[in-house]
Amino acid sequence: ILNIEGNGLVNIYWAIYDRWGNLLFESFDQAHGWDGTKNGNPMDAGTYVYYLKAICIKTNTEVKLKGNVSIIK
Repeated sequence: ILNIEGNGLVNIYWAIYDRWGNLLFESFDQAHGWDGTKNGNPMDAGTYVYYLKAICIKTNTEVKLKGNVSIIK
């Protein structure tokens, strides 16, 4: 399960997309991770895109991150 790790984050939004931009997963809860499925169906091996937006309470700044995550079988 892919989780967001770290302390001091609030107003979290994160999402996972496939290579065509289709939304596979989204959450507003840091404790709710992606299990590599969409609607309960396992995704194929491949590369997927993540997007994270949150507020760091220590610095009161908005954090935006994006990158890739791969499923290897």
